[in-house]
Amino acid sequence: MSSDIGSTVGAVGSLAAVAELLVGLSGQLERWQAELALAQAQVRSLTEQNERRRREEGRPAVLTCEEAVRLVAAVLAEGAQCVWHVRTSDTTFLDRLRTRGAVWPSPRLAVRELLSCPASLAGTMVPGEDGCLVRTVWTELDEVLIIDEAIALIPAPGAVQVTVVQQPPLVRQLALFFEATWAQAVHPQESVPIPGTEVELKQRIVRMLAEGAKDEAVARRLGISLRTCRRHIAEILHQLGASSRFQAGVRAATLGAVPALGRG
Repeated sequence: MSSDIGSTVGAVGSLAAVAELLVGLSGQLERWQAELALAQAQVRSLTEQNERRRREEGRPAVLTCEEAVRLVAAVLAEGAQCVWHVRTSDTTFLDRLRTRGAVWPSPRLAVRELLSCPASLAGTMVPGEDGCLVRTVWTELDEVLIIDEAIALIPAPGAVQVTVVQQPPLVRQLALFFEATWAQAVHPQESVPIPGTEVELKQRIVRMLAEGAKDEAVARRLGISLRTCRRHIAEILHQLGASSRFQAGVRAATLGAVPALGRG
């Protein structure tokens, strides 16, 4: 009987010890869970901060015109070697602050200027001068300045603000667009002086037809659509009574009819 009581007391003591151990483990588990939750919150906060910083760093900066010009001067002073500039008929942000002439002349700087629908070629860089190459295109383009295919500046209308793009994929897309447009552009001497009169346009078309140029080549060099080009050619053929494009060019030159060409 006494041995049964002793066994019972011992079992109760063991259960109490186990219960106490479980209480301790439960408390430890709660502390671990609290620490884990705190660590997760800290990681989440750091992740959000990094994501926010990444978005801010990836967002193009917007500068005033003056700040943008100072940035251009600083980048060029660091040893830039290549500048591509889509120049519009409006006053550019570089011209407005009279800095273009100061930053372009470096002999190590290779400059390409693409003139978009220039109202006049006066005041542009002379082709070949100071390493500057100039071409024209009769397509309305927005001004953009690309330096070393690493940074691009896009002025807003009126050049009040300038967007600075430094994200490689975006800059590369702008560079590819410039290259494609440059390949279709012509030298200033070959372009139509001012696309204001249809007479001048038809004169140019007739001369190229006499040289044997194809419709596609004529349209590309004049910066007009193929459909518009062919409409002008049809009018020229009718006016000159010619049956072929080449015949129209030869007949116009022979009869001295080129200056007289106008609207049909």
